[in-house]
Amino acid sequence: MYMKEKILESLKLLSQERPIFHSEDDFKFAFSNTLQKIVGKGCEIRLERPVDIEMVCRNGVTKLVKAPIDIVLLYKNSMYPIELKYKTKALELETENDKYILAEHGARDKGRFSFRKDIYRLEYVVHDNKKYKEVQGFFIVITNDEAYTKKASSLTLDKNYSFHNGATLQKKDLGWNEKKLEALGLVEKEDKKFYKIDTDAVHETSRGESFYQLDLKNEYTIKWEEYSEVGANKKNSKFYFSVSEVNN
Repeated sequence: MYMKEKILESLKLLSQERPIFHSEDDFKFAFSNTLQKIVGKGCEIRLERPVDIEMVCRNGVTKLVKAPIDIVLLYKNSMYPIELKYKTKALELETENDKYILAEHGARDKGRFSFRKDIYRLEYVVHDNKKYKEVQGFFIVITNDEAYTKKASSLTLDKNYSFHNGATLQKKDLGWNEKKLEALGLVEKEDKKFYKIDTDAVHETSRGESFYQLDLKNEYTIKWEEYSEVGANKKNSKFYFSVSEVNN
């Protein structure tokens, strides 16, 4: 509870000093500096700390993957791994000190899947580190794409990965929407992958990271709050944040 309070305090202060970021790296650097200032003496910050994580594919194949954690905070023999996401819609804004040109990220289906993937990875790190007095993870998202805060349509591929306000992430990964995949003319074969019937090509949801089976150890209730609002009357000028606490 102590560190979650410090995380929220850091975000509150950051929203006043940096209501908008150029990129995810910009967010990561600014947040880590603010967090170190809030936690204070004895706090050590590591960026992009490498870890080996065993990922499981939907056909049961396992892979040992090198996956750096965005921020690892070390404090009083405790470890706090933190993963960040910064998802944006197009926005151009010039402030007194800087000019911001935010990209149109789109691909919300992959975005929502990546949120669950980061929580899965944090669970693995939390569970795998026994030498610390306490290990607690945090997944933080900031976005000006309001669609993330709302329920994904039941007609979309990512309906089972909805990250809307009030959503409960179940332990079992239900996968991509099979009805949608079938409606796209895809067929599932013995290897659990979906193929295009006409070309026999593997669909993108059955390739790479999208083919991971992301079963979680715990359930998570998602809460979104307003982070900041920049640029009077500008489209996509309101930002939201969500913090998920990951325990053993």
